[in-house]
Amino acid sequence: MCEINIGKKIRKVRIHSGMSQQELADRLGTTNIVISNYERGKAMPDYERLIELAGMFNVSTDYLLSFGDEYLDERFEISPTTADIGENNRTIKLYGRRMGIGDQIRKLREERGLKSQELADGLSLPVTIVRKYENDLAIPSYETLLKIARYFNVTTEKLLGIDTGKKLDIRALPEDKKAIMRNLVAGMR
Repeated sequence: MCEINIGKKIRKVRIHSGMSQQELADRLGTTNIVISNYERGKAMPDYERLIELAGMFNVSTDYLLSFGDEYLDERFEISPTTADIGENNRTIKLYGRRMGIGDQIRKLREERGLKSQELADGLSLPVTIVRKYENDLAIPSYETLLKIARYFNVTTEKLLGIDTGKKLDIRALPEDKKAIMRNLVAGMR
């Protein structure tokens, strides 16, 4: 598993949004030293802060953790002057307990008919750790969070219990393509 470096992504989206470290710190109610430490990889934001950053910059936690959403890298190569800077008003809803990912892990495990030991074996973790995660007695590291997401083939948002409210924008498509998309979605219901 590669080392998680959220700092590079935080710096990229912050600069793209035209924000200084101090402005980001002010919005988060912290200091620019904390932001600098995040960006230099000297400190890692906790789950709550990770979710707050993702919502603020309208990206997924997977993107900040460098898992999925690779297309966003291209989006953030665009000059901030040509970007839509004002669309960070997305609401994020957490289900159940704040930061309690245990229920999501347990539900995914049970949906697949796995026992705790089978999940532990699949993740190369001790079963006691898996049980602690499921009972919210321990919080997985970001690396383990990604490992669990990959194991279940879900996003980190799913594990964190976030409803991002993301929708597919088809307004720019020609009418015939819009009809195909609507029929496809209607067929999934």
